[in-house]
This record gives sequence, structure tokens and C-alpha cells, in this order.
Amino acid sequence: PFPGGDWALVRAHAPCASLGCPAMFGFTSLEVRTYGVLSLCGSLQLLINQIEQPYARSLIACDTPINTTIGAEPSGSSMCGDRIYVIGEGAQLSGSGDSLENMGRFLITLFVSGFADSHGRKAAALVGWVLITFSVFCFLLASFIQPWAKTLFVI
Repeated sequence: PFPGGDWALVRAHAPCASLGCPAMFGFTSLEVRTYGVLSLCGSLQLLINQIEQPYARSLIACDTPINTTIGAEPSGSSMCGDRIYVIGEGAQLSGSGDSLENMGRFLITLFVSGFADSHGRKAAALVGWVLITFSVFCFLLASFIQPWAKTLFVI
């Protein structure tokens, strides 16, 4: 026991009380947590990019009927039977979405840097979550509102 019984003082002077304590392989515990979150975000971004283009192809509609015979290759869209058209239009739609996504990342980085300084990190994180929720909502609406599907996907 510590003289005087002040356990907070004991914990403050313990060898690993701060975030500078090595966790493993020479990394601090803060670095391990930070790299863990960044790895998770990077993995989710790769997963999203794998899903985006097939989803964009599924939104394409045309007048060509779907070929349902045995051995026919799927077009990638349940609303269009022209495979080449679906692939081309889907790639263009996905590219437009990627372009707007990169522009949005650039602009939100500029906005959040100042916003976090004036309103705090929690408020900045809340803005990010609201915008991500809006994006997911637009994706869902694109599946149900065919005339607005391309616009909602790009947003």
C-alpha cells in the first residue's frame, strides 16, 4: 500500500499509466488502437468498392428483353438484357459516383478541419455519421425509385 492511501497517485506514477507504454512490437497502445481503426476503415473501403460496380450495373434499365434461355449469360441488370450496354453504363455510373465521392472527401476534409477546431471532435464525428447515413439512405432509395436511380447512386 502507498503511504497516505492515494491510489490515484499510485496509478499516475505506475510505469504503464500513460499511453506511452509499449504494447507490442514497439508500438504504443495508442498507436495500436489508431492503426486498428485505420485498418478497419481501409478494409471497409475495399469492400465497398467491390460492391459498388455490380450495384451500379443492377440499376441500368433499357428496352432489350432479358434472355432467360439455358446457358445465356446474365446482363447484370434485371431491367435490361443488353449485356454490353449494362456493363458500359454501369461503369460510367460507377465512375461518376467515384468522382463525386473523391470530390466530397476533399471538400469534407477542408470543412471538418475547421469545424472540429471550433465545435469539437464529437460534433465533427456526428457530422460524418449523418452524411454516411444519408449516403446509405440514397443507395436504398436508388433501388426503389427507378427514374431517380442514377442520380441517387451518384449522390
